[in-house]
Amino acid sequence: MQLKKLLALLLSAALALSLLAGCGGESVARSLLALLDGQYANVSVEMDPDLEADLRQAIRTAESENAGDDAAAIRAALETLLGSKVTFRKLGEGQQGDTAFDLIFYAGSDPDKAAQAAYSQWNPILSNVPDDGKYDTSLAMVETNSGVWMLVKATVEKAGTVDKPDKDDEPDPVTLKSLTVTGPSTTNYEVGDKFDPNVLTVTATYSNGSTKAIDLTQCTLKINDQLAENYQFTSTGQHTITVSFGGQTATVDITVSANPHGYYEDTDGTYFVTGSNGLQKLFDTPESDALSANIILKTDQTVTGTFGDFLNPFTGTLQSEAGKKYTITLSSKSGQTRTLGLFDQVGNSRYGGTVKNLKILLAADISFTGDTQNCSGAVAGTNYGTIQNCDVDLNGYSITDTYGDGTGTGARCAVGGIAGENQGTIRGCSVSMGAGKIAAKYYCGSGGAAAAGGIAGSNTRGFLIGDFGFTATNGTVTDCTVTGSGTITATLTASSPGEYATKIAAAGGLVGYNDSDGAVSGTYSGTITAQYNGGGPVSATDNPIGNIGAGNNCAYAGTKIGYQVTN
Repeated sequence: MQLKKLLALLLSAALALSLLAGCGGESVARSLLALLDGQYANVSVEMDPDLEADLRQAIRTAESENAGDDAAAIRAALETLLGSKVTFRKLGEGQQGDTAFDLIFYAGSDPDKAAQAAYSQWNPILSNVPDDGKYDTSLAMVETNSGVWMLVKATVEKAGTVDKPDKDDEPDPVTLKSLTVTGPSTTNYEVGDKFDPNVLTVTATYSNGSTKAIDLTQCTLKINDQLAENYQFTSTGQHTITVSFGGQTATVDITVSANPHGYYEDTDGTYFVTGSNGLQKLFDTPESDALSANIILKTDQTVTGTFGDFLNPFTGTLQSEAGKKYTITLSSKSGQTRTLGLFDQVGNSRYGGTVKNLKILLAADISFTGDTQNCSGAVAGTNYGTIQNCDVDLNGYSITDTYGDGTGTGARCAVGGIAGENQGTIRGCSVSMGAGKIAAKYYCGSGGAAAAGGIAGSNTRGFLIGDFGFTATNGTVTDCTVTGSGTITATLTASSPGEYATKIAAAGGLVGYNDSDGAVSGTYSGTITAQYNGGGPVSATDNPIGNIGAGNNCAYAGTKIGYQVTN
C-alpha cells in the first residue's frame, strides 16, 4: 500500500515537472518588469531565479498533495519556504528585516494582460510605502498548463515612518496613463524594404506625471494588423504602425515609395515585379538569377526582345499574383538576331520551367529569317516545361519564321501562337488571331518539315535526364482555343525532291506536326493552308487531321492537327 502511494506521488510530481519544464513566463516577466522597474524612488525591483525555484517547489508540493493548482496549498508551501513577518498589504508597516510575499494566478496566455493583472494588485502597495524607508522586491513567474503564477517577495531594508492618514488623503496608485510613439522625420522606405523597428521611440506616461522610455522588446508591434517582425513592405503609400504595451496602444504612420528598380526580392528568393518595366530590368541585370527564379508580377509589363537562349533557358516560374492575369506587351528588339517570343526556351531536358496566368499582347511582329534551325512562338520558341492558362493576342501582328538556304536536310521550321516547338505541356491557353498570321517557311535540300499551328508548330517527343538515366516524355497540348479570322500557313520548298516521308508541310488549327503519342485537344476558327514545292495550297476543311492534298503530295492541313505521325 505504501509503495502504491509512493509511486502515485512520484508520478504526480513527474507530471508537474513535465508541465513546467522549459517555462518561466519570460514574456510575462519582461512585461511586468517593464511596468514596475524604475517607478519607485525607494523600491528596487528585479527578477530572482532563486525565488522562481521556490515557486516551482511550492507548486510541486501542492501537486504531490493532490491539491493541483490550489492557491491556498501553494501559499502554504511558500510560507514554509519563505516565511513572512508581515502581510504584503502591510509592507509599509514592517520593520527592518521583515519579509512579505504575495501570489497571483492569471488564467490565460496573454503576457501583457497577465503582467497588468499583477501590476494592478502590487503597484498600490509599492507606491504607498513610506518615503523614508527602503525596500527590495524580487519577482518570479512560472507557467503551467492552466495559466501563469506570479510571485513577489519584498524585504524591508530600512523601516520608514508610517503615517496614518485619513482614507480620503491616501494618494492614488501610480498607473500607466498613455503611450506615445514617434518615428523618423523622413523615411527612405521603398517597396521591398524590411521594417526596422529601431527607428521608433516609445514613451510611457504615468498618472503621477512621470515618463519612461520603453524598450521595444517589451512591446508588441504590428504593421497593417500584421506582426512587424521581419515585415516587408509590398505596396506604396501610407502604412500604420501600432505599438502596444501595458494595455495601452499608440500609432505612427510612415510612407513607402516605389522601388526604382521595378522589382524586389523577398526572403525566400522570390522576385516581385512592381514597375511596368521591372521584368525587363530584372532580366537585363547580369548578376540576377532571373532565368531560374520564381517571379510574380504585380502589374502589367512592357518587354522588348527575347529572354535567354537555348543554352540558357528559363527554368524558373513566371506568373501573375494570385487571382490576377497581367498583360505583357511584347515588342521586337532592334538588332536581335533571334526574335522568338518572350523566351527563347522554357525548360530543358533536365529542368522544367513554368509560365502561367499571363496575357501576351504583341506590339510588333515576331519574325526570323536565316539559315539556322529556328522555332518561334509568343511565349517561347521551344517549350520543355509547362505553359498554362496563358492568353496571346496577335493584335494584328504576325509570327513568322523563314528558314533555310536550300541545302539543309531533316531539320524542322516550327511556328506556333504559344510555342514553336513543344516537348512539354501547354494547357488551358488561348490565341486570339484577329487578322494576324502564323507562318512557317522552310527552304530545304532533299527533305525537312515546315510546321505551323495555332498553339504549337510541332508537338513532339522529348526526354528528361535524371540521376538514373533517361525518361521519355510526350508533348501535350490540351484544352486550348484559337479564335479569329487570321491565317495559319506552312510552306516547304525542296531543291532536291526526294521521298514524301522526308518532306512535310503541315498546318493545323492547334498543332502543325504531331508525334504519335502527342495529346492534342481544343478548338480553332480561321484559315489554314499548307503548300509544298509550289503546288496549289491545301486547305483544312472539316478534317481534324490533315490529309495529303491532291497535286500537292507533301502538304497537310487540318482543323486540329496538320500532320499526325502514326508509327
